[in-house]
Amino acid sequence: MSKVTIGLIGEDPLDTLSIRNLLIKRYKAVYIPLLKRVKGTQLDNIKFQRMLKAELSTRNLDLLIFIRDLDGLETETVKIKQRNNWFKKLSNYTKAKCLFLLNIYALEALIIADITTFNSLYGSASNFKGNPMKVKKPKEELISMTRKLPKKYTVSQNPEIFDALRISVLQNNCRYFNDFLTKMDAHRKM
Repeated sequence: MSKVTIGLIGEDPLDTLSIRNLLIKRYKAVYIPLLKRVKGTQLDNIKFQRMLKAELSTRNLDLLIFIRDLDGLETETVKIKQRNNWFKKLSNYTKAKCLFLLNIYALEALIIADITTFNSLYGSASNFKGNPMKVKKPKEELISMTRKLPKKYTVSQNPEIFDALRISVLQNNCRYFNDFLTKMDAHRKM
């Protein structure tokens, strides 16, 4: 039986690698980062659509996962609607099976969702017990947590951190990620 092939498109190559490191623990598949040079808001322009279509014409993917940050809280419904419309437009355009991982506020919220693992990696002592989806600017929060420690957090370490994160903890502590995994599970059963 051949392995499932999943394409990943994100705002940064570190984001796609981080998500790959996390998902591979649960879903054994071949993960292929696509359009690695396209970053951030470049995902919003028409040139990106053409590049994506060209890239997909050379690939045989079972699933395509789009990864974006909301850069806002879940109460910012206008931003959520804009991101969902972006995804819907692209998934219709590509005609591929697609899933959307919309990180609220940002990808780093998932690290905060498993703060115990982060503490063990950095020697920090955060006792965060709240909803990671309500943390404004989680990246900056992680930087602040390690400011006075010998090992400082940087975004470039995300793939290594995501390799250590526990999916079950993320599922329990971060609703948007749990919702994404539910959709992923449903897709895998098709």
